[in-house]
Amino acid sequence: MWILYDSIFLIIALVYLPVYLFRRKFHVGFKMRFGVLPSGLKLNRPIWIHAVSVGEVMAVKNLIGELRAAYPEKHFFISTVTPTGNKIARSIAKENDFVAYFPLDLSFIVRRVVDKIQPSLFIVTETEIWPNLILCLYQKKIPIVLVNGRISDRSFKGYLNIKFLLKPILNRINLFCVQTKRDAER
Repeated sequence: MWILYDSIFLIIALVYLPVYLFRRKFHVGFKMRFGVLPSGLKLNRPIWIHAVSVGEVMAVKNLIGELRAAYPEKHFFISTVTPTGNKIARSIAKENDFVAYFPLDLSFIVRRVVDKIQPSLFIVTETEIWPNLILCLYQKKIPIVLVNGRISDRSFKGYLNIKFLLKPILNRINLFCVQTKRDAER
């Protein structure tokens, strides 16, 4: 199943590449999306927090503060997808933290990134479901936490249609912290 997912993801990425080029979406940190991180990066089993864009980064700002207070020796690896989210993440990162762009969810890329940073915990905001990353973290026994999760009515209907695909992925997440009781039921 994972080979099929990788193949589909890769085909979509290749088809979308010209659009990305045309819209000039490439930026200095884009190579991080392919798992290219600085060679001397040493974070000592950081807490990895993934927040897609500005809203998600702002939503976890206080959580990061609480985690810093509870685990003062821990460093953070904060990943984003958008340049504006990345900029905000850099503003809340401390000296020994590292802010990066989230790797493409291709098995060979996420394995390389996970092996490089060796996180002690992975926290993802909202309902970001990245099958290859979740599988890789699970196989390496790295706890996975989803915070500020939500499922809209429309998404819920779509998820029901692919429940057989989602269930094995979601079963690998250790803890769900969701916004409402309805989200928890879903």
